[in-house]
This record gives sequence, C-alpha cells and structure tokens, in this order.
Amino acid sequence: MNKDVFFTNIKRSLFGSFSQSQVDGLNSILAACEILGVTDTRYIAYMLATAYHETNKTMQPIKELGGVSYLTKMYDITGSRPSLAKQNGNTSKGDGVKYAGRGYVQLTWKNNYLKAKL
Repeated sequence: MNKDVFFTNIKRSLFGSFSQSQVDGLNSILAACEILGVTDTRYIAYMLATAYHETNKTMQPIKELGGVSYLTKMYDITGSRPSLAKQNGNTSKGDGVKYAGRGYVQLTWKNNYLKAKL
C-alpha cells in the first residue's frame, strides 16, 4: 500500500485535517495489519472504518462515552437489561461500568473481555 496516497485520500475525504494522534492511530492499525499478514484491502478498510466510527474519529483506543449512570443502565445487572447483562457475563453489581466498551472497537461485556484475555 502506498501510504502517501492513502493518507492524502483519507485526509481529504474523511478527516479534513489530521492531528498527530490520529496519524499515530492509523499507523498503529496499519502496522498491526502488516504484522498479522493482513493484505486484503477490504479487511484493512473494514478495520479502519470500524475504528473510525467506534473511536469517534480519534483513531485512538477510547473508553465508551457515557457516565456511570448510562453504563450501569446499559450493561449492569442493576440496569434496564439485567438478563442481557447476565447472559454476557456481567453478573455482579458494578460489572456494567467495569466491562463497558473500550478500545478501537468498543469491546464490551465480561464474556468478551475474557475471550480477549484482558
């Protein structure tokens, strides 16, 4: 992949301008693709698009937006979806905040954290 062409095109079409942090994040994802041997541009595009949306265009791993009240409501057994919380491994009070979305793809739920070994 020609990174100069890549950065020129996405800067113009998606970002308008880049912060150094966004460039660093993009380079980090592209480097991971190289290390893992991912060469299919469709997969690379999917990973970059997911990170673009899930990180609110920062291209840096972030914690899910929303405060304790929101995260409890969405993911905790004391929230508005207790059966879904339990089904996904959030079985203790406070798990909703502890296992809320974070990262490039907003990994969520205790079961998924365990699968990712975080």
